[in-house]
Amino acid sequence: MQSAVRSDADRDDPQALREVTAAAAAIFTEPPRRAAALSYLKQRGIDATGLGSEWVLGYAPPGWTRLVDRLHGSFSGQALLDAGVARRSSRGALIDAFRERVIFGLRDLDGTVAGFIARDLSGNPNTPKYFNTHQHALFDKGRLLYGLHEGLNLSTASQPVIVEGPLDVLAIAARQATEASGGLLPVASSGTAFTTAQAQRVADVATQRESSVLVAMDGDAAGRAAALNAGERLRNAGLDIRIALLANGSDPADYLARPDATLDTFHAGNGLPLLSLQVENAIARQGDAMQWPEGRLRALRSVAGHVATYPPDQAARQIGWLAEAFHMHPSTVTLELADAFALARTVGSRHAASVAAAPITM
Repeated sequence: MQSAVRSDADRDDPQALREVTAAAAAIFTEPPRRAAALSYLKQRGIDATGLGSEWVLGYAPPGWTRLVDRLHGSFSGQALLDAGVARRSSRGALIDAFRERVIFGLRDLDGTVAGFIARDLSGNPNTPKYFNTHQHALFDKGRLLYGLHEGLNLSTASQPVIVEGPLDVLAIAARQATEASGGLLPVASSGTAFTTAQAQRVADVATQRESSVLVAMDGDAAGRAAALNAGERLRNAGLDIRIALLANGSDPADYLARPDATLDTFHAGNGLPLLSLQVENAIARQGDAMQWPEGRLRALRSVAGHVATYPPDQAARQIGWLAEAFHMHPSTVTLELADAFALARTVGSRHAASVAAAPITM
């Protein structure tokens, strides 16, 4: 029985988006195409053959309308555009959105394939390395996490590991499958900075499984900044956060491709406390000025704002090692933390007052 063609009236309808995306995923992951994706991953040092079909791994070959031609009999052109699997050419023709790319399907918590992350294989310097489904009712980049649904299906996966991209997730998941080990639940944001909504999703999992969270981003400056951003959002969600510091320029996928690499690196017990990384960054920003009291004080004050968001008893326990790290007397650290707490209370009171004074709209 032939499916009826979806009309333009289905635009932005979640069910229509779901059906188009599922149909595209089925094509991308046909056996020869999944084999092409596994071959690419193997070249990157990732043996993903042990990962099940819940991992949407596929391939979009070169060609302008390979996917469009197969879907057009069942869905309208507008439905393909809305779902982000097609786009208009400069001449207005409907063409494939994904061409010559490895495809990683991104599932929502209920298992729905919400959209795709696609890695370019053409080598064209003018082509973006990664290309995502555009934002729509199902594909909310600030909410979804690659690998979360798949990891939650494993009863042994309890400790979330926040990484940067799909290859990092797959490297950890594939190594666990190969070694028949467990414990780690790697997830990645879909091409955006880690958001509060994503932090809350991780917090729900970590709280339920009574686990700490480890953040393992790239080892360069940008990776450290991303780790600090993700770590602070997760800590504000009430979690114990640890950081894995990888060698400069190395990401988790690169690291696990090394013959001496182990999954132990990604266990929270082996990570660095978030505050330690914040202190290291504060010291690094001051550079040579750290030899002077003024530079050390500026570094301390930049960290004190973070510590002021901790519960007071927990913040008090940081005084000794902060004094040692910044080469200051504990009394100086105590005074700076007291000032930071007072400022935090003032800002909080002002915010609460502004909310209370805001007009109520009916």
